Amino acid sequence: MIEVDVPYFTAELVPADGTSPTVTAEFDLDQLSPSDAEQIAPGVLFYLTVRTVSDGGRRQRTSSVRLRRLGKWTDKDAAIVAAGVERLRNDLADLWE
Repeated sequence: MIEVDVPYFTAELVPADGTSPTVTAEFDLDQLSPSDAEQIAPGVLFYLTVRTVSDGGRRQRTSSVRLRRLGKWTDKDAAIVAAGVERLRNDLADLWE
């Protein structure tokens, strides 16, 4: 998101395929869930999904907007993961010996 100006937000869209140009677009805040709308601010990343559905020759386009949410890791979570990585590394080293 580049700018938030109620009732819209402006965002830079970077295509996932990496071959199309980046574009700037405006979206209604109504497209966000209430919990996502509370979290918006410049710099927040989000996903825009656009689908075209064909039903008996009739085509309908739908879209959804949702914020990217990263989990919050505690020191304990990181230690558990690190221990698991160490065990896996040791197991793999045993296979090569």
